[in-house]
Amino acid sequence: MATEGEKTEVLYFNGLKDEINKKYSNSVESFTIDIRGLGKETLRVIEEIEDVRRHAPIVYEHIWAVFYKDDFPNDHFDNAITKAKAHNINTAWSNESFELWYCLHFSLQQSALSRGAYNVSLDNLLKAKGYPGYSKIDSGIYPILRPYMDTAIKHAKKLDTHYTDLTYSKRNPCTKVYKLVEELKEIIDK
Repeated sequence: MATEGEKTEVLYFNGLKDEINKKYSNSVESFTIDIRGLGKETLRVIEEIEDVRRHAPIVYEHIWAVFYKDDFPNDHFDNAITKAKAHNINTAWSNESFELWYCLHFSLQQSALSRGAYNVSLDNLLKAKGYPGYSKIDSGIYPILRPYMDTAIKHAKKLDTHYTDLTYSKRNPCTKVYKLVEELKEIIDK
């Protein structure tokens, strides 16, 4: 999987990866999960994945691009999703920011917010649960969010049902991160 961000998404998915590795540490069965934080905009994430796939000495079974709308032009966001589909790359996108996925662990967020407003909302939600607040580089975020994962999936699916005929960039708030999380959670729940 390749992520647009270099820290936030990587920290979260490394938490999932660590949980999977721990579960299968004494097992014959194993899973290799490659997470790359690219720090590149939406279309560049898809192009990087294509480049890695072309030059990789192995064949990846599942390929995911994780990115968010943020303030990129609508057509960049829409084209990235369309291009990914055309190249059999799964997308776990969020509109407006990845922090929407985090917020959905605690509440159904049905109003579109700016990226900064999601950070403030998440900070307040975490403090209300007795945690110190939110930092984009908090390596301890996954264990905090893990008990609420099923809630986040349920909330994300509910948001997803609101949008059927709008372009991706107009689906706000919406996140498809739950699809990747469900796939990884299946490995954990085996």
